[in-house]
Amino acid sequence: MINIVTKATVFLNVLNRIPKLMEQYRTENANIEKDLPTLREVVGGTWKKEEELNLFKSEMVTLEQKIILHRITSIPINIRAVSAS
Repeated sequence: MINIVTKATVFLNVLNRIPKLMEQYRTENANIEKDLPTLREVVGGTWKKEEELNLFKSEMVTLEQKIILHRITSIPINIRAVSAS
């Protein structure tokens, strides 16, 4: 079992590490804050290719509709087979 002196020493060591950790996190925060304007611009801005992508999507829908229409109109209907059933 750990005695009281050892427990107190561990506790004091932890307390002594706090200022170093605080400084470390302050430095990390300062580095991150330097990038904030760039990151906000990226997040808030529009994608340069967004308009082109929307155009391609609408063209794709049009082509899909044309393909479906072509398939429907090119299917031969055998009237005899339908009427014989």
